[in-house]
Amino acid sequence: MLGFLPSTTIHTALADCGNWESKNDKGQVAGHGCVKLLYFLRAVDFQGCGNVEIDLRIAAIALDKSLYTIRRWLKSGLEMGFFRGSRRVATKQYRIFYTSLDKICYLLNIADIGACTDIEVCDLKNAKFIATEAQTKQLQERSKFQAKEGKRKNLSKCIPTAEVLTTSDLCTGAILSKVGRFTYLKFYAHPHGASQKTIAHQSGRHVSTIQRRLSDGYREQHALKPIPKTQLLAQPVRTVIGHEPASWDKTKTIAIRGIDKGFKQKIWKTSLGYFRLCPNVYDIPLELTPKRRLRSNIKRSLKDDSFKRRFAQEDAFKRWMAGKGSKFLRRKGCKFISSDYET
Repeated sequence: MLGFLPSTTIHTALADCGNWESKNDKGQVAGHGCVKLLYFLRAVDFQGCGNVEIDLRIAAIALDKSLYTIRRWLKSGLEMGFFRGSRRVATKQYRIFYTSLDKICYLLNIADIGACTDIEVCDLKNAKFIATEAQTKQLQERSKFQAKEGKRKNLSKCIPTAEVLTTSDLCTGAILSKVGRFTYLKFYAHPHGASQKTIAHQSGRHVSTIQRRLSDGYREQHALKPIPKTQLLAQPVRTVIGHEPASWDKTKTIAIRGIDKGFKQKIWKTSLGYFRLCPNVYDIPLELTPKRRLRSNIKRSLKDDSFKRRFAQEDAFKRWMAGKGSKFLRRKGCKFISSDYET
């Protein structure tokens, strides 16, 4: 048994598997399970040699699944190309050879791996929740960067942090008031955040799925901590006097022109005045990792023909070894690991 909890890096495009999730012959979704097993093997491979000898019972305990499920994930991973081969060493103990991430992204035609973050092995059972949190944190950081660029052009605007917007009860500076889940900002504040529609589009999921994963009630059902969040409402830069339609209502949102440099904005009439709707702000404690080298390798693998030729040669050699190649090399006295090529 493992005496400690190793950590691994997950990638939202693989961990959420919304854009490529496939099914096996029995009609059961196999992609997400294969990814969990892949990340577990990468975590326990301390030497980084691409193969690891592991007892499947340890993987079942760490991933909170049955031994039958782990074996099914292993079989599906061999069919999908997540694992290059497996060899039985002892009872319920296997040496598994897993595929590199750049080749997996090439096989699945994934150009962007999304946000990356480090988690412990015991948190792999909630990989989809953590992937959604990481994607939200990445979009929010990008929105904050754009807000800083806008602040440089207009020095009169300020950028409240996510911690101040979600946890603090003080209404100072750019914060006008806080009522329930809404935070009202003054006109000179530069709001930022993450739209649930954008998160759903990048993750390949429905908007209701993203809303459910970020909701407090659904997270409590899975023994997860709620995420502090708030809905931002900012005062429009230009006044709406003279543009108020007769059908405005306090409970409806409409879009009109003539506000904020002529762009369409959804305006909400409240007891404090007119406010434009802004994205939500989440206070997520995750730390993102850049993984620039992996991203460049994935882009090059999709564009460069040398990667395609190398993968084609590996597949051809694997088919040859599964046929007459292994017998031919044995007659020549060559030593090799048959499990690398025989699945």
